[in-house]
Amino acid sequence: MPVSPSRTPRAVPALVAALATALLLGSSPLAVRAEETPAPSATAAPTPTPSDPPAPTPAPTPTDSPPPAPVVPPGPVFMPGPIPVAGTITLYGRGYGHGVGMSQWGARGRALAGQDAATILAHYYQATTFATIDPSAPIRVLLVSNFSPTPDRPARIVGLNGPWTIDGLGALFPPAAALTLSPRPGSWQASVAAADGAVISRPSPELRGSSDRAPDGTPYDAASPSASWRTATYSIESFSAIMAANPRTAVGLVTAIAFTRPGISGRVVRVTLYGMAGVKTVSGPLFQAVFNAHRPPRHPALRSTLIDLMPIP
Repeated sequence: MPVSPSRTPRAVPALVAALATALLLGSSPLAVRAEETPAPSATAAPTPTPSDPPAPTPAPTPTDSPPPAPVVPPGPVFMPGPIPVAGTITLYGRGYGHGVGMSQWGARGRALAGQDAATILAHYYQATTFATIDPSAPIRVLLVSNFSPTPDRPARIVGLNGPWTIDGLGALFPPAAALTLSPRPGSWQASVAAADGAVISRPSPELRGSSDRAPDGTPYDAASPSASWRTATYSIESFSAIMAANPRTAVGLVTAIAFTRPGISGRVVRVTLYGMAGVKTVSGPLFQAVFNAHRPPRHPALRSTLIDLMPIP
């Protein structure tokens, strides 16, 4: 049987050697025994001689290590408002539309970067699962054309010709109940009002904004014709006149602007205008609508609410 080295007595090597010697000499193995090694005779300890104590080793001088570099998330970093304006003003922007759901150009950029269809869909439509449907089931699209819902002017759809449901909500709504869809920061608010006034609502997590940049910060939609754009340059007097065309944005001569953008997409959800005649705050889509409605003819429009007072990388 093998013997573990950690359990082998120290006398075993000596005993094996003695047995081997006895066999070579012809003596009986039974007469062989391990001899104890005699203890060495004691020797007088040397008289210690005094010596100088060793010189103390100086402690190393601590050196300040540089702090780690801060991790900057990919994408632009916006200045917190209010931002003073004077002289002239130019609005810079990126993208087109509301920024919720799948970006066609962003999906194209992700596919060219090697992402498959499942990965792309999972990014744009979070909190959803893949499923199959009957290919003969009717699919209806294009509920409305040339209309962008805003918090002040939401989309309203009335269900007629019998009860109807909303997938995932688990409720049956009666005929003539109205569905209202209104954009909110980073999501949408869906409300259903029945004929008797009863209301039920919930946010839609599958329609939230999402970052559309590669890990190094490069935008996936860089090839889009609306990837980067700008308005004309206006004097403060001309820009203030555009804002004064609507009473909800009229503040006299504009002196500063503040953008509120809590969503991950960076789009503006509120704009605060500071002027000589007061301060007013409106939604980002309303600010966009006022500017587009009252800008000079053929001047570039605001294509989205992802805007700033300097170019957005």
